[in-house]
Amino acid sequence: PAGAGFSYSTNPNDYKNPKVLNDRQVALDTASAVEFFFEKEFPSLKTSPVYIAGESYGGHFVAELADLLVQRAARLPFVVRGMMSGNPVLDLAINNWGIFFNTWSHGVIPLSLWEELQHNCDFAKSMGIYGNGCTIDQDPKCVSAVNRWLQITNNIVLYNYNSDTCKTPQDTPKRGTHANPLHDPCISNHIKTYLNQPTVRKALFVSLSALPWTLCSAETNANYNCTDIFSSMIPIYERLLRGDHKFRILLYSGLADGVVPFVATQQVVNKLVERKFGL
Repeated sequence: PAGAGFSYSTNPNDYKNPKVLNDRQVALDTASAVEFFFEKEFPSLKTSPVYIAGESYGGHFVAELADLLVQRAARLPFVVRGMMSGNPVLDLAINNWGIFFNTWSHGVIPLSLWEELQHNCDFAKSMGIYGNGCTIDQDPKCVSAVNRWLQITNNIVLYNYNSDTCKTPQDTPKRGTHANPLHDPCISNHIKTYLNQPTVRKALFVSLSALPWTLCSAETNANYNCTDIFSSMIPIYERLLRGDHKFRILLYSGLADGVVPFVATQQVVNKLVERKFGL
C-alpha cells in the first residue's frame, strides 16, 4: 500500500485513509504495475510463466493479487502459474491463537497465562498487539492477560526466537554485541540507513515523492482497513485451488517466527485440505 517501502501517493491524505489502505486497492494497484511491467517495460518476458510471492501480511496481498489476475487471465498478455507465501497471515483469528500458543510452547510464558488467554480472549477480535488502529473489544481480564504477555515478551525478538536483541541506538551503523558472529541483530537498522542514502535511492530510481524507507510504516499500519485485516484468505485459496487453470500454491513457514508462526500456517493448511479433499 501507499507508504509501505518506497510506494507512495501524490495525495498525502492517502497515508491515513482506510479507503485507500486496503487489500482491494493494493491488489488493483499491484495488478496495474505488473501489467505495465510486461506490456510497456519488458514485453519480451510476456511468454515467461509468472509466479507471485510474498511474506507475512503478504499472505493477504499475494492471495488478493493472484485472485484478481486469474479473473483477468483471458485479457492478460502473460500467464500467472502460481504463488507462494512465507510465514503468511492467512486468517488473523487463527494467527492470534498461534502467536500466544507459540510463546507458551516455546517456554516464553507460563501455562497459567496461556490458559488465561484461552479462557478470557476472543482471538477473532483485535488483541492490541500489532500496533494497528483496530478497536480492542476484549474482556478486561483478556486485556490484563495480554498486557502481562507484552511485558514478558518485550525483551525478545518475536520475529525470530533465535535472534539476539539489538541494543544499539536506532540507525547507528554498528554491529550489536551478540553471541553469534554470523548474525547481526541490528541489520534492520543498517538496511534502513543504507536504503535512505540519496545515492542508493537514485540508483534504484526511487521517486522524489517517496517517503523515507522504513521496515514497517507505523502510519500505514495504524490506518489500514481493519475489516480487511480480519478477513480470512481461506475462501480465496479455496477458489484458486478449485480452478481448472492448474494454479500452483506453496505455503511455507519457518519455526523461529513467533509473529506469524508455523502452527497458524499449519492450521490453515489443514482446513484447506479438509475442505478440498474431505480428509
